[in-house]
Amino acid sequence: MKLSALLLLSICLALSGCDATTFESLPAGATSDCAAHWPGGWIALDEQGQDDPDFALFINTKCEIENVTTKNKSDSVLPIKPQFFNAAQHYAILGIADGLRLADSPSDAKNLPTQGYFIMRWDYDSQRMALRSPAHKLVATLIVNGAIDGSVSRERTGRTLRNNIGGDPAQIQSLLQNMDLFGDSAPAHLRWTGPTRKALDTTLAKLRKQKADAEQHAAKEKH
Repeated sequence: MKLSALLLLSICLALSGCDATTFESLPAGATSDCAAHWPGGWIALDEQGQDDPDFALFINTKCEIENVTTKNKSDSVLPIKPQFFNAAQHYAILGIADGLRLADSPSDAKNLPTQGYFIMRWDYDSQRMALRSPAHKLVATLIVNGAIDGSVSRERTGRTLRNNIGGDPAQIQSLLQNMDLFGDSAPAHLRWTGPTRKALDTTLAKLRKQKADAEQHAAKEKH
């Protein structure tokens, strides 16, 4: 799977070959008020902490998210707006359909509920954002052992987990307040490029040129 796809969905919401955890309900107290630090341009960072021009987001002042690197331009103009919940940690919430559309992977809904939510934990520091999906294996163990309500399924290969955490809004709120479901999941990182779409586009154009030049140079070195 492409690194940019993984970055989006840890953000890792639900790509084929990627574990996924969904929640039956919004937590009580969730709000559509945009979280501080979210608006503006965001570009993914690769495993070496370098800008990755294959994935970028722009979030406007209404907190509507656009995947500016999506191949499906008809979807890119449709507003996707997260909700937020704060407890001991900060959480961002997307409906399942919106999460898949943002990931440019609407076909990856196999074995996912038709209704429900993706919840990711986010942290911000020095114009960097870290996003974590739930620790899927931990969640599966908790469900199987009866510690939390929900269901667990696997793809035919037996390698890909699909968890669905059950509960009404009050129960999901209590779960997020009292249990760490995210602790050991690897974060995806994004860098803020500024408040305007122009700044993001300028950054992407520069990075794409650098990438193309490097690939051209590498091709010449082979001959």
